[in-house]
Amino acid sequence: MPIENEALMRRVQRRFRELVKLREPMEPWWKDITAFILPWNGLFDGTKPTDAQRSVAEIYHPAPTYAVNVMAAGLQGGLTSPARPWFQLGTRHPAGNRSKRAKSWLKAIEDLMYSIFSQSNVYQGLHHVYKELPYGTAAVVAERDFNSVLRLRPLTIGEYVIGVGHDLKVDSFGRKFWLPAYAVAKQFGKDNCSEGLRELLKNHEDTLVLVDHFIEPNEEQKPDEPFNSGKAYRSVYYEDSGNENKRLLRESGYGHFNVLAPRWSVVPGAPWGWGPGETALGLVQIYQQFQKKTIKAMDMSIDPPLVAPPSLETIGVNQLPGGVNYVQDPSQDRFGPLFTLDFHPERIKVWTDDLQYWIGKSFFNDLFLMFANESLSGRDVTAREVVERHEEKMLMIGPVLEQLYSDLLDPLIDVAFSYIMEAGIAPPPPPELEGEELKVEYISVLAQAQRMAGMEKVEQFSMFVGNVAQLQAGAGSAPDVLDNIDFDKTVHIYGDMIGIHPDILRDEQKRDFIRAERARAMQQQQQLAQAQQAAETGKAMSQIENRENNAIGALLGSPGAGGNA
Repeated sequence: MPIENEALMRRVQRRFRELVKLREPMEPWWKDITAFILPWNGLFDGTKPTDAQRSVAEIYHPAPTYAVNVMAAGLQGGLTSPARPWFQLGTRHPAGNRSKRAKSWLKAIEDLMYSIFSQSNVYQGLHHVYKELPYGTAAVVAERDFNSVLRLRPLTIGEYVIGVGHDLKVDSFGRKFWLPAYAVAKQFGKDNCSEGLRELLKNHEDTLVLVDHFIEPNEEQKPDEPFNSGKAYRSVYYEDSGNENKRLLRESGYGHFNVLAPRWSVVPGAPWGWGPGETALGLVQIYQQFQKKTIKAMDMSIDPPLVAPPSLETIGVNQLPGGVNYVQDPSQDRFGPLFTLDFHPERIKVWTDDLQYWIGKSFFNDLFLMFANESLSGRDVTAREVVERHEEKMLMIGPVLEQLYSDLLDPLIDVAFSYIMEAGIAPPPPPELEGEELKVEYISVLAQAQRMAGMEKVEQFSMFVGNVAQLQAGAGSAPDVLDNIDFDKTVHIYGDMIGIHPDILRDEQKRDFIRAERARAMQQQQQLAQAQQAAETGKAMSQIENRENNAIGALLGSPGAGGNA
């Protein structure tokens, strides 16, 4: 192995070990969440997926698992629903400064992304992420796909490590995974494999081989070079044989960090997040213990231990309904329950219902059930309904949504846009967008509900100004208070806040042309009205002059007038 490869391998393995140590304090929590809530998630201690021992021994009631399913379905429907738009592309400039041509191009890219997401496994991968969030952290790898451009590779907790940079965002990632020997040779090339793996290819090609993958920022990046050294992130695959002599399989690079690792909430000083599973874990454990004891109490009340006279030991006991057991002296040879169980199921139900309520609140079920119930009825939930019915809960989940935007959805859109441009399937952008920085605006139901407070302020302010203008008009004054409002910008801003289709708004040039035509038509009407008024005035003056002449003539030609002269 070349010297530079040996130095790279030492660095990568050292960082991998350090990140594993940072993961260790969280593993007991994750294992308990797996045992009590999500028995089919989690891979710990380097276990092969085929050897994972899944158990439901600690789960006596499915309510906590159901709460997670409701949360995952609610996030899917309220944040990234496949059935309705949930994002739109914009620019850093105000909405009023964007041309219709630019908006149309952005809309075309949006439609292309939606098509890619629906044809690939993006929505399935996002749902997997939401089901992993009870651990506080989830991860998927966004890989290029020849057929669908983009494909997500879901991961489960315990099989990967992450590291954060100076901005506290995840920028390093490592995982261990198992592949058949023949698959390793096919993916990385037989010549790059170790001698031991090449021996397996002869007669044991299906034997699983452990492969490590590590992605980190490329500190030796040379942007001017076109190959791996010019990439912002370095990707290293190596064969993990269990000893110090790891075999480098491939070194490559990425222009962007293609691992989506959302965290429910960030723990200061740690790469791993804290999730609702950790919050509800204590309640869940008590709840499952209550259910266990309830089942035991019901079993003992229905089929209690019995006490019987020694005489029945030889002849046996008939416990069938209507069965008869013969004893010599029933008053002394008692046959019946060993003890009377003071079991009150209604009291147990009060306790378990209260625990179940708070477990559901830990996973925001009271908010997310709204989406589930309305989807079953075939009606879409509106953002205004969410705010009106769950305003307090929206305030509580707001920081979580912002974290998901930053850690999950923003990187997903960035990666998808990058893959689309690299594939050359995007239409050319208009000149006005050249060098323009794009941004993502989320228009899902939950995102709109977050912005609803701002929308209400715009509505309240507009109503206030309109009322003042009416008061001015009623007092006989000009409604000059309206001069303070830029109505065009107000319409654009409000339209962006509610996520309207860009084709609804006219292009600025066409709008100005319509206004100019309207002004010219009004001017012509005014000129025509003035001409008509001038003609009518002239006609009236002419009629007055004729009447005056007739009156004078009548006076001059009268007999009385001439005799007097």
